[in-house]
Amino acid sequence: MRRTVVAVAAFFAFASIPATALAHAGLNEADPPTGGKASEVPDDVVLFMSETPVEAATEVAVFDGCSEPVVESVSTHNKEVHAEILGEAQPGRWRVEYQTLSAEDGHTTSGKYRFKVTGTKDCSVFAEGEEGTDGDEPPDAADEGTDDEGSDFPVVPVVIGAGALIGIAALARGASGKP
Repeated sequence: MRRTVVAVAAFFAFASIPATALAHAGLNEADPPTGGKASEVPDDVVLFMSETPVEAATEVAVFDGCSEPVVESVSTHNKEVHAEILGEAQPGRWRVEYQTLSAEDGHTTSGKYRFKVTGTKDCSVFAEGEEGTDGDEPPDAADEGTDDEGSDFPVVPVVIGAGALIGIAALARGASGKP
C-alpha cells in the first residue's frame, strides 16, 4: 500500500510540471500569417514565439516576390521578433526564414514559412546582375507553408507520464501479490 501511495504521489508531482517548462521554443503565430495573404507589402514581419528569444542570437531572413532579401533590421520585444522590411520590397510569394535562441531554456529553434503579398511586382527595381531572380518563385519554391523545425509535441511530459503509469501499474501488480 505504501508503494502505491508513493507512486501516485510521484505521478502527480511529474504531472504538475507545466508542459511549457519542458518543451522547446517554437513559432506560435506570425504576421503576415503562415500560408496567408497580405493586401500590401508589409512594413515588418512579426514572429510570435512560445518563449522569449535572445536578440543577439536571433536571425531573420525575408525574401520578397523577386527573391530579394528585404530585411532592414531585426529586433525582439518579449516573445516577439520584428523584422523591419525595406521600402523597395515587391509583391509576390514571400519566404521567411528564422533562427532564435530561447532565453528561457537555451535551445535553438529554426524554421521557415511562406505567405503571398497581392499586387504586381516589378523586379526591375533591382539592378541588373544582382543576385535575385525575376522568376515567379523564390528559391526552394517546392517548400509549402510552414517548416518549423521545432516541435509542438510535448515529448518529455508524455515520456514522463508513460513512465509514471508503467511504474504505478508495476507497483499495483506487486502489491496485489501476482507475479
